[in-house]
Amino acid sequence: TSVRILYDEQYLYIGFICIDSEPDLIFAEVSEKDSPDLRFDDSVWVLLDIFENLDAYFYFGMNVLGIKGDGQLKKKDLFHEPQWDGEWEGASKRTEDGWTAELSIDLNFLMYSPREGETIRLSLSRIVPRLEATLLTEPLDPAFRLSNMGGLKQIGFTFPEKKIRIAPYVLPKAAIQGDFD
Repeated sequence: TSVRILYDEQYLYIGFICIDSEPDLIFAEVSEKDSPDLRFDDSVWVLLDIFENLDAYFYFGMNVLGIKGDGQLKKKDLFHEPQWDGEWEGASKRTEDGWTAELSIDLNFLMYSPREGETIRLSLSRIVPRLEATLLTEPLDPAFRLSNMGGLKQIGFTFPEKKIRIAPYVLPKAAIQGDFD
């Protein structure tokens, strides 16, 4: 699995390339948004801790069919709010050797405006059901175990300096010749 992350002042863009040695066995049957069964399909997941408190998270997931699921989680008491709907877009596509997924998450909707030098914490996950032998004990198993979320990776925001460049120029005076009616 390869992941690319881009961002701007409003969005976090995440692209997954999910290579599979047996692409004919990729499995997805969930066709309803926010279905808890989405975690049993071949899917990708993003968990964001934008407040860096290691307790409250937003999650975004998508299966190979492009069906999305999102919600909020709190580590304390394993609070889970799957009815929460974020502002984000996603698309997926099967390929010869697996599948790809692209997510575009509106950070401003999450009340977060990235600024130079600030960070957010995130965790990325890919579920391949035929390779998972997991007993489900938490709301997002097998994608994430909230009890083990102490080591989330950080993304530091840097933006290019916006510069204005003025380039003066002179237009030459053109000689107009000829008869015009």
